[in-house]
Amino acid sequence: MTEAHTDDFFPESISTAPIRSVLYSEVPRGAGTAYIESLGSYVARVAGNHGVPPDALLREIVIPRTMIAGSQQGSTFFSQHLRTLNGYGKYAREIARALSLLTGVQGIADLTLQPWGWLLDAKGTGVIAPHSRWCKTCLNDDRGHPGGAYMQLAWQLTPTTHCVQHWCALDDRCPHCQQRQRAVSRHNLVGRCSECAKWLGDGSVTPVSGLPVAAAHRARFYSLAVAEMIHAGQTPLGDKPLQDFRRGLQECINAFADGSVKTLEASTGMSNGQVRHWITSGLPGLGPLLDLSYSLSCTPVAILEGRIPDRTRARTRYRPWAHSPGHSTPLTDARDVSADLLARLVAAKSETPPPTLASVALRLDVSVGYLRYWHASDCHDITARRSVDLEQRRMQKATRIRAEAQRTVAELVNSPGAVNRRLIDRALNSKGLSLKHPEARAGMREALKTAAVTVAGEQPPGTLKSR
Repeated sequence: MTEAHTDDFFPESISTAPIRSVLYSEVPRGAGTAYIESLGSYVARVAGNHGVPPDALLREIVIPRTMIAGSQQGSTFFSQHLRTLNGYGKYAREIARALSLLTGVQGIADLTLQPWGWLLDAKGTGVIAPHSRWCKTCLNDDRGHPGGAYMQLAWQLTPTTHCVQHWCALDDRCPHCQQRQRAVSRHNLVGRCSECAKWLGDGSVTPVSGLPVAAAHRARFYSLAVAEMIHAGQTPLGDKPLQDFRRGLQECINAFADGSVKTLEASTGMSNGQVRHWITSGLPGLGPLLDLSYSLSCTPVAILEGRIPDRTRARTRYRPWAHSPGHSTPLTDARDVSADLLARLVAAKSETPPPTLASVALRLDVSVGYLRYWHASDCHDITARRSVDLEQRRMQKATRIRAEAQRTVAELVNSPGAVNRRLIDRALNSKGLSLKHPEARAGMREALKTAAVTVAGEQPPGTLKSR
């Protein structure tokens, strides 16, 4: 009789049981898309599954399994220091690693900017918004989802000012109590205020169409560029992404500035030597990187992948003080302005009231130096009309103040009782005037001269004050 092997009584599927996790395995919302959940929102939802506040979950379970010192967990740790939870620094790295071990869920690092930590500078200045932000329309859409509402990672980054799905401005204050929200909420109810616990999606939204054309175009580009970075960061970016990025940046210099780094820096408004530092050994900040990308109409992901657009699409800001007169930047010939820009510049010369040159440059999405250098005559006409308008306004204001002061003092003189300087000053203050203004003093003197009255403390016209 043959003996039965012990393995015959246990199926292979039972012998390879999955490893038990310490915390419930919660799948991140929006994974694989640009609308992926932020780490702060994920912490709140995991805490909600266990019925505890997010700060209690971090303090008792997560942080003890990290390299974060326990002495740092003071009163301001969860309200201020953990604002970088969604970035690419130490706190984001350690908490994401610990949560991945505790929940058994892979890819927790994608809920932060860690996939782009190799490119951005270590300081991380201006990357994470100081307070939590959200899109009211998205919160209301996700309110009925089985998993509940969640906060997207893109909303928590400073360059993102509008939702890329609904193109409305992000909010950072509760519509009920007007309080700002912490990166780590006081409770585990995502989408509700940390102070009053009311719904954050209530109230009206502000569309991007309410901004000026240039500001709306910039906000749209920045928000889309950040969303593209978040989506691309969830997949491998290559074996040597930093070298690929610097190679793509060099291709931009060759395509837009004929290989001259100084020309590219001057034409895009970057600091002298800033782009050269990025190419050699430095790392850019997220804000300056997006500024350069916007000027070149080329997103950071496109630079990394070598997808360089046509040079005529660049939004250059030519600075004449960076070049000698008569030197034409090879980036784009600044004389070849579009007919639309020239027509809008001519139309600005006849606007009423006359606009400032800075406001005209903002509407045209160019710098003031660009206009002064290439359109000097048009700029002279705009500033001349503006100066004449300001002088007319000043004279009208002076006439109004003098007449008002003269009328007020005449009424006071004609009233019964003694008149002195203190009473005159008090009467003028009630009309929003003061004797400190020279036109008010002139009006007072004219009123006194007409009434032939000399007030105590006020010398008659034509006499000198005694010492």
